[in-house]
Amino acid sequence: MDAEKLCSAKYNDVKYFAGKAFKTKKPIMNEFGVKTYNTASKNPTALSMFMNRLHEVAQKYKTQLIAQGFTQAKIDEILTLKLALEAANTTQNVFMDHRPVITQDRAMAFNACYAFIVEVDKAAQIIYRNNDAKRKIFVYDARGGNKNEYSGEINEDDFIALPKRKMSLKTLITITVIGTANIRSFLSTNNTTFEGTMQEVLGNNMRIILSTAYVSDFKKPLCLLLQNLSSTEKVTYKVKFSKSK
Repeated sequence: MDAEKLCSAKYNDVKYFAGKAFKTKKPIMNEFGVKTYNTASKNPTALSMFMNRLHEVAQKYKTQLIAQGFTQAKIDEILTLKLALEAANTTQNVFMDHRPVITQDRAMAFNACYAFIVEVDKAAQIIYRNNDAKRKIFVYDARGGNKNEYSGEINEDDFIALPKRKMSLKTLITITVIGTANIRSFLSTNNTTFEGTMQEVLGNNMRIILSTAYVSDFKKPLCLLLQNLSSTEKVTYKVKFSKSK
């Protein structure tokens, strides 16, 4: 179980025992984050801050919590999980900042190939300007980055970036994971840095629909990054872009 899920489980434990101790005292329950957890859980940094605050509140009311069976060791574990979450988040950022050289080489090779094709097409338009049939053969369709459905595999502990595309507040992204491995998805303007909130998609043919509404800047094309969270299993994905009505 990853750090975010462990933090979620710990919060539910604290909430349960706090509810036993303060079931009729809403202001105190609010101190335990009953109104803020859902928002904080969507972002690793915000969740880390939430867990730190949760530990402080649990320490404040430890006498009542211990009386209900929530021991000091369990209170201390809140801070331990908070540190584990920060470590996992740091690892994730390092992974994205130092992606494998082979991935960079692949992108450079693709770009060089694309540039060569464009030059050939331009030359062909001149050479065959009086031959419509041949000119049409050398017309490269660059709309591949705007197609609406993608599928493929992601290797263990690796990630892929789908072609950049223009998006809007109405863009919906449906991601389906085939297999038992989980993946993490987010949008990017530069193929490495994520924009908005990362979303985790569980395996076993689970599906999630993302809205790009949480992305603040649509002036630049965005690409969808998918990261395989498994170190032992490849993952198969399907992605579909559509527009909300």
